[in-house]
Amino acid sequence: MTRPSTLFRLLAFGAGFFVYLTNLLCYVHAPAQMNKPLLAGFFAALALVCAIVALARRKPGGWKPTLAAILIGGALTSAVAVAAITLLRSSSAVRETVGDAQLDFTNYRTGVTVTVLLIVAGGLLLRTGRRRPASTSKP
Repeated sequence: MTRPSTLFRLLAFGAGFFVYLTNLLCYVHAPAQMNKPLLAGFFAALALVCAIVALARRKPGGWKPTLAAILIGGALTSAVAVAAITLLRSSSAVRETVGDAQLDFTNYRTGVTVTVLLIVAGGLLLRTGRRRPASTSKP
């Protein structure tokens, strides 16, 4: 098995990072002057471009596990970030220092839905990517 190139690793990391940002935006309450769906779509498009370029450099059968890792990694990273920031917000010292409006996660329903969908999609890709074709040997 050949070792992945540095370019592949950077592109896969970039795709995962933009999946993370897209998912994180689903949790955040956006002010009226910011178009949240447009911004999330922009980050999702960047993730898609990075993933396509990275996966184009892989062998034909190896794209499913890689894409699964990108989706699951981005989803879990954003879930951990939201949990950590939410726990930090519960501290009165942090609220006094930063303020309540700076860490405003209020759209948990959409965020959790997108996180679960990303994890399920990644899991399905892993499951289908590991299946071996049935042998066609004749008796």
